Amino acid sequence: MLQCSVYMRTVHNSEESEKYVAKIESGRPKEGDVRCLKISEFQYSSIYSSDETAIPGMEELVEI
Repeated sequence: MLQCSVYMRTVHNSEESEKYVAKIESGRPKEGDVRCLKISEFQYSSIYSSDETAIPGMEELVEI
């Protein structure tokens, strides 16, 4: 069986992201492939979209 799912979670720093990676790792099936991609807010803000409204919450991003 093949299941492709994408989930997104915004966190404040690397330490917080590691907490969620550990939670994902502890709950994943023994067989299967789970991948986590971490990007910074700066990297996220440079994602190209031909329609800016296509990225939910884009207008709510704030630089910290």
